[in-house]
Amino acid sequence: MRKPLVLLCLLTLVAGCLPEKQLATVPLAGGAEVTMRVRGMFGLHRDWRRALQVNAPQGSVEVALADDTGWWRGSNLYLWKAGVYVLHEGQGGCVQFRIHPPAFPAGQSDICDRNRAGADDMSSMRHGPMSFGPVSRFYPGPIYLGRFAEGSDKRSPLRFIGADEGSETELPDIL
Repeated sequence: MRKPLVLLCLLTLVAGCLPEKQLATVPLAGGAEVTMRVRGMFGLHRDWRRALQVNAPQGSVEVALADDTGWWRGSNLYLWKAGVYVLHEGQGGCVQFRIHPPAFPAGQSDICDRNRAGADDMSSMRHGPMSFGPVSRFYPGPIYLGRFAEGSDKRSPLRFIGADEGSETELPDIL
C-alpha cells in the first residue's frame, strides 16, 4: 500500500511542474492574426519555450523563437511595410513575416539595425479611417502596434499590450 501512495505523490508533484502553454493573439489586417505561444520549461522558475504563429485565410505558418532563459523583456510588434510585419525581440533579433500569404521570409529585417532602418512612406496608413497606430519612437519608418510581454502573475504569464494601452518600450540591442 505504501508504494502506490508514494508513486501517487510523485506523479502529483511532477504534474504540478509540467510546462503549461499560454497564448496571446492579436488580430491583423485582412482577417489575419498573429499568436505568440509560450510553454514553460521544466523547472521551478519562469523560463519559456516560445513560438510565433501567423494565421490568415490563405493558411498558417509557425516559427520557433529563441528560448527565454531569463533574458526576454518582451517583444515589440511593428507594421514595417504594407503587408510586412516585424516582431522585434531585442537581444533575440527580429522576425519578419507576411500575412498574405503567410510566410516568414529568410534574412534579417533592416528594422533591427537602428542605423540602417529605412523610413518607408507609411503616411497613408497613419491617418484616415483605418489608422494603425503611432510611428515608432526608436526606428525610422515602422508603425508600433504593441508588445507581447510577461504578465505579472502565474495565471497570465503572457499578454499583448496594444499601442493604445501602453507606449513603445525600448528593447536592448541585438547581441
